[in-house]
Amino acid sequence: MNLYDTYSSKEFRTNMTEIRSWEWETPEIFYEKYGEKNNPEAWNTFLTVGTFYNGLGVLLMKDLISIELIEELLSNAVFGAWNSMGDIVLDYRGRQPRHIASRDIFHGFEYLYNELAKRGTK
Repeated sequence: MNLYDTYSSKEFRTNMTEIRSWEWETPEIFYEKYGEKNNPEAWNTFLTVGTFYNGLGVLLMKDLISIELIEELLSNAVFGAWNSMGDIVLDYRGRQPRHIASRDIFHGFEYLYNELAKRGTK
């Protein structure tokens, strides 16, 4: 339930609401407006939200949480977050040199999204 407490906290909800309000047409525009160099505060918000969902996905990968529990409590949030962030996550990975650990950024988040999608979760 600590995960759900984090998700339902005012700070987390504020961060998610902020991310959903961001407007960008291309990854270049995203990085210009919200990227780590031009807007470290926005980038930190992006990382904070992504890290939460990544952790949830890693717990699922390791069978430390059930997909049914996530589906019941957080499926809409997972889909909303990935729809707001997924394109940038994938683009960011592709921009990193092969030897850089961030090439795998938020792999648990993507796994979580894909597992819920396989189940037909809406």
